[in-house]
Amino acid sequence: MKFDKAVTGIQEVSSVFSCDLVSEAKKHVSFLKGLHARGITLSTPSHKSLERYVACWLPLVASLDENVKLIPPADVAWLWHCHRLAPIDYERYVQGRFGKLLDPYPSFVFQDKEDATTDEDAIRTRDVWATLYPTTPFFLPNDGRGSSPPEGSSGRLLKGFDIIGSAERQATFLWQVSDPHFQDQHFLEEGVKRYHQFLKLRNKDGLPLVPTYQIDLMWHTHMLVSLQKYHDDCIAIRGEKFHHDDSLNDRTPGAKLDVAFRQTVELWKDSYGQEYHVPHGMYRGEPPSAFYNCQWNPAANGGDNNGAGLVAGSFSSGKSNSSNLPWLDPKDQNASRDGKVAFIPPNPKSRQRGVNNNEKRDGYVFGKGAAGVGFYSLDTRDAYKILYKRLKHKEKECMGAYTSYECHHCLCLGCKPTQAQLLEKESFLEEARKFRDMTAFVKARYDSDGPTAAIPPELIRKYGGRENMQSAVSPGTATPAYCYAGCYDIGDVCYAGGCGGGCSAGGGCG
Repeated sequence: MKFDKAVTGIQEVSSVFSCDLVSEAKKHVSFLKGLHARGITLSTPSHKSLERYVACWLPLVASLDENVKLIPPADVAWLWHCHRLAPIDYERYVQGRFGKLLDPYPSFVFQDKEDATTDEDAIRTRDVWATLYPTTPFFLPNDGRGSSPPEGSSGRLLKGFDIIGSAERQATFLWQVSDPHFQDQHFLEEGVKRYHQFLKLRNKDGLPLVPTYQIDLMWHTHMLVSLQKYHDDCIAIRGEKFHHDDSLNDRTPGAKLDVAFRQTVELWKDSYGQEYHVPHGMYRGEPPSAFYNCQWNPAANGGDNNGAGLVAGSFSSGKSNSSNLPWLDPKDQNASRDGKVAFIPPNPKSRQRGVNNNEKRDGYVFGKGAAGVGFYSLDTRDAYKILYKRLKHKEKECMGAYTSYECHHCLCLGCKPTQAQLLEKESFLEEARKFRDMTAFVKARYDSDGPTAAIPPELIRKYGGRENMQSAVSPGTATPAYCYAGCYDIGDVCYAGGCGGGCSAGGGCG
């Protein structure tokens, strides 16, 4: 019954919006993956690309009926994408120049010369371009890479908006939404509900509201599908248009972004009785160096290996890291992979209170296995056995908190629970479900042929996980990202299951 209510809830919230944000968000991420794999987002847009966007593409869109499907070249698609993410600035520019708001149709598509597509909409777009601009090529060599307008120059400003600066800032957005959970249907549906709550907030002191990345993906997607419909939806939900400003990126404590985020956290708690932090949906830190190579494999973070934003054809975005590697034997002192041994003996237990001599190590789980107590590489089955016990204990703890909640809060005496109490109770159930997903994946990985072997979704369902849980491989490594952090991201699993010798996770840490 509770599941049915949850489904009804997302249906009710989704009906508030003019588009299906979940399905569009998936297209959005695939679009970013396709541009990244071509190196478009990894280099600053050039003079040529900006000139083509301003002098050719926007006038082309303005000259045609809004129901004509147009597929832009990749370098232009990226600039148009970034410009529309500043909705007030974009509207001011195109309304002032063309007298109307230019929306994409369809969204999240591009084409390049490598596709050799015969899609009729792509061909029509190239034909219209050739008619209007016979001396300007539709596709530029190297996707238009070249010198860029210098910072602070008027050549990169469109009515005061620094479009090149926006492209530079947006280049790492894909990293923030490449955690496997951004492919999880339940996680995305939760993002839609939280985005709706976000839109109804009113911050104090005139500071901007700062979204989580779970919310931010929905916010970006909403604007990019249709800016006109985005404005209409915002007016219906909050009574006014809602600007998006991506220029706040100074994360220094006490800076404007930090202060605004803290106020958003407090406002959310006061308004909804919930914690604002959402596992897997927060800032992940700066991207690793491997991300800045177009060979970085987005599939490593739970996505597919195709540019779904393309009009036609598919492509490999890099070498696969999913080859089936064998398990390492922790009892073999010579067993190692990528310079990391299978088992590391523990340091002597500290005699000083509060001091942990066996802090967590990246790529290892601390516990008791075939080689005794110590650190087991995630390329060994022992690591997953240890994680399973800890996570199963965590699941039981959360279910116990959920089932005993009423008596602990006197609700069983006939008192009517507050909305905050109901939400708190439901949060225990959701945490238990997440730990169940984790344990299902960990057990499935333990039973697989190796640390990078493909895991059929049926096996995860068999062990009690939700069917949309997927296995994934961390970028540039052979380590399954879901397991590394307890079937979620690196930090979340180690936090949930405990990877070091001083944690208090279920199952013991040695």
